[in-house]
Amino acid sequence: MRFSKTKAIVLSAVVTLLCVGLLVAATFALFTDTATTNVHLRAGTLDATLARTNLSGWQLDEDGQFVEFTEEEDVDLTNPTTTPVFRMENVAPTMYQVAEFTVGNNGSVAFDYSVSIDTVAAEGSASEALRDRLQITVTPSVTSEGISAKTFMLKDYAEQGQNIPLGTLIADTVEETNPTSTFTIRVEFTAGEPGEESSVFAGAEVTFNIVVDAVQVTAE
Repeated sequence: MRFSKTKAIVLSAVVTLLCVGLLVAATFALFTDTATTNVHLRAGTLDATLARTNLSGWQLDEDGQFVEFTEEEDVDLTNPTTTPVFRMENVAPTMYQVAEFTVGNNGSVAFDYSVSIDTVAAEGSASEALRDRLQITVTPSVTSEGISAKTFMLKDYAEQGQNIPLGTLIADTVEETNPTSTFTIRVEFTAGEPGEESSVFAGAEVTFNIVVDAVQVTAE
C-alpha cells in the first residue's frame, strides 16, 4: 500500500510601492492509527516549518535614496502572519531583494519539498508593465540531478514557476533533532531600454503567492 501526505504553505507577496507577505498554513491530520488483535500500527507525522531567515538587497532609506541592506532576523512563517516577506517600496529598474527561507522537519517522516509561484495579479496597464519586468530566481541550497536554480519572468509563472523541486528533508528520529534546509527567492525589477519613461509604472501594483509544498516520501 502506498501512502502520501502533503502540506502547503502559502506566502502572498506584493511588489509595488509596498511588498508584503501573508502566510496561510494548512495542517492536516495524517493517517489514523489502525489496531488489530495484537498489532498496533502507528503512522508517522509530517510536520514542516517555514521561516524567513535573511533578507538582503536594495531598499529606500529615510532620505529617499537606494541603499544596500541585510536583515538577519528570523521571521516565523509557519502560521498565518502579516509580517512582510519582501520590503520593495518605490521600486526602480535594477532594484532587487533576496529572501532566504529555512524549511524544517519537526515530524517523523521524510518529505520532498518544492515551491511554486501562483495567483499573480496585475490590474491595469502600469501593473501589467511592472509584472512583465519582474524576474524571479529560485535557488536551492544543494543542487543535484533535477534540482537546480531556476530563473523566469513573473509573467511566465504558469509555465515556468510551478512545482520547482528543492530537495528532500529527512526526519531524524534517532537523535531527535530537527533537520533543516534553505532556499532563496530573488525578485528583481529588470532594466529597460535607455530613455524609458518611468511614468509607465506609476501606481503599479503586482501581487503573487509563493507556495511551499511538502510531500511525504513514500515507497514506490
